[in-house]
Amino acid sequence: MKIIKIGIDGGDNYPKSTIKSGISRLVSSFVCSIPEKYSSKLRIYYYYFAKKNIDSPNKIVHHVNLPRRFFSLFFVPLRCFWDRVDVYMGFSGIVPSFIRLFRKTIVFIHDFGFYDYPAYYKDSKKLVWQTNYAIYAANKIVVFSRSIQRQLLERFPKIAPQKVILIYPGVNHLKKREVMSVKNLPRSFFLYVGVIKKIKNVEKLLSLFSLYLIKAKKGDVKLILIGNKEKTYWDYLSHLPVFAKVKQNVIFLENISDEQLYWYYKNCIALLNTSYVEGFCYPVVEALSIGKKVITNNLSLYSEFKPYFKGLHVTVSDKEFLVEMLDEPKKNVTFPIKNHPFYWNTFTTQLLTVVRSMFV
Repeated sequence: MKIIKIGIDGGDNYPKSTIKSGISRLVSSFVCSIPEKYSSKLRIYYYYFAKKNIDSPNKIVHHVNLPRRFFSLFFVPLRCFWDRVDVYMGFSGIVPSFIRLFRKTIVFIHDFGFYDYPAYYKDSKKLVWQTNYAIYAANKIVVFSRSIQRQLLERFPKIAPQKVILIYPGVNHLKKREVMSVKNLPRSFFLYVGVIKKIKNVEKLLSLFSLYLIKAKKGDVKLILIGNKEKTYWDYLSHLPVFAKVKQNVIFLENISDEQLYWYYKNCIALLNTSYVEGFCYPVVEALSIGKKVITNNLSLYSEFKPYFKGLHVTVSDKEFLVEMLDEPKKNVTFPIKNHPFYWNTFTTQLLTVVRSMFV
């Protein structure tokens, strides 16, 4: 059988870097979960830009460091042509225009936040144009939830349904390490995990936490937010009156390892999320997968998780959200978990099956 060559656009998600976003989690976990049995059938060309070259981990994955300027526009298509890749995977939702002229393409659509909330994104018009082009240009489209699959087919009725494929990502990258612990962990805290940016509606989270401190009368409870800060939004957030009210009880952290993240999940009262838009939401499923309580707003996505996780509490109002915050589970209590489909080996196997189907 012919060796299939796949080109991946890693961008600034360079190999072995700290996971900073859902896209970097996706790329890293896919590459790391490719079975060794594919060594004679597959080659992955991981294109990225970084200040230094990074050695390739095995004979399946080849790291290729390219110039940052004109990375997607020119250098990625050029290297795809040079390396004779058969399939290009656009994990970031972009398909460079030149690539589709000579290679098969798979694009990954995460959500439609910049369509519905353009003011919350930088260059939202560019993002919409790139997504529109990618959806029509790609041979296959991968989405991560039935919710996004439904939205895509409603927004683009001319797209053939069989072109859009649902594959759930995994969350089994979080594993307990017995020797791992976190120093100076607060005794009692709520947790948010994700980028600190406008679309995540963090100001709502701070407002609800402020109400919680008043109602619960527990001045020692903290709110820990783990994620990179988007500078413009951080400047706005840090000057809000509600920020001044709760800042003594709020802790911001960045660059947390998966081992540390596990312990923050395991020891929190509950994970909180009030985002305007989510395409899959790794933190919610990560916390649920280890039996933690998770409190969210009412996004249609979360109905897909309810059959598997008893710890998920979807609320339809601020009042209901606050009630759930006040209803704290007993320490060390975990919620029941049913067999679920969120495993990286399953994701990778299904994705590679899609790739093979493109050559039948």
